[in-house]
Amino acid sequence: MLRSFNNDNRPIIKLGLEYEDEEGSSLENDYIKQIRSKYWRTLFSDDQFMGLFTSNLKRKYLQHVEELKDYDFSFYNIYTLRIQLNKEMIQGVEDTILNLFEEFSHKHYYYETSKNIYLYNGWKTNKAHKINKKVIIPLSGYNDFWGKYSPTDYKVLDKLKDIEKVFNYLDDGKSEEIVINQTLKMAEHYQETRKIELKYFYVTFYKKGTCHIEFKNSDLLHKFNLFGSQRKGWLPPSYGKTTYKDMTAEEKQVIDQF
Repeated sequence: MLRSFNNDNRPIIKLGLEYEDEEGSSLENDYIKQIRSKYWRTLFSDDQFMGLFTSNLKRKYLQHVEELKDYDFSFYNIYTLRIQLNKEMIQGVEDTILNLFEEFSHKHYYYETSKNIYLYNGWKTNKAHKINKKVIIPLSGYNDFWGKYSPTDYKVLDKLKDIEKVFNYLDDGKSEEIVINQTLKMAEHYQETRKIELKYFYVTFYKKGTCHIEFKNSDLLHKFNLFGSQRKGWLPPSYGKTTYKDMTAEEKQVIDQF
């Protein structure tokens, strides 16, 4: 490997890293850290490990990959991390449910006017929304630059997978599986844009950049509305804790309209 057989100890080739780590650290340690990062990133991108988690939790942990390069990629560390993820998963899903409830109601209600919402008298407020069977959101199934139909774009997949995970949580795993990636690949191949059937809803993409979502299961939609309305404080505190006949006239009126 040396330049000559004499006393010249300069090498013919040199071994280096593509990215230099902090100044003063050894080549060997930098190499080990970057290899660890590669494995941690791969783990957090793998559906077998992260498939149940919503995109907000995925993003959170992908941001921590840089810190994980200091930890061995070992079964113990992976298992410990999985326990931590499981503790946060329910809160992550519940946050996603509430965000979707807000998005499906007042946030995007101006898309094709009031088709997205149904107003009822919320508890002590006039601003209460209930999600109907069909909602419209700004989600383009077409490439922004070329205008080509592309429902498998990662932004579309992430959004629809989050909605599906929310209803998985509400459904308790009772509905028959429909693989979203494969379904959208087939729709892209056959240029099918209308009423594509997914696990809990149908989707229709329009060139103007909107996506129409039609829910299949009215019971799950009711659960979704209950969760959102209760967390927003739009249902009486006694809802689900007392019988209807024991409610006040004002409480009954809210329940009837809901």
